[in-house]
Amino acid sequence: MQEKVKINSDRDLIKKIFGVTPIDWARYPDGRIVFISPTGQKFSYTQDRIDQEEQTVDRQISTHKAAMKKPAPNAKEKSDQEPDTAGAAAK
Repeated sequence: MQEKVKINSDRDLIKKIFGVTPIDWARYPDGRIVFISPTGQKFSYTQDRIDQEEQTVDRQISTHKAAMKKPAPNAKEKSDQEPDTAGAAAK
């Protein structure tokens, strides 16, 4: 029988990657994480899959942060613009 461990950093990793707070979780010596979701479903992921998912989430977070840093374009408000009276008079 394999020894399994339950550490809070794995719970935090599950929250980060899958967006749920697990009811229970365990990590096995081969790196696999097994957890029970709030809906009662049991999930098992290899260390390779966990690494892939974490990289995907990290890229999404990085992209989002970069997009948030870009300043909004300076657009004039319509009230600041001159009305187009020449076009209206020609009609």
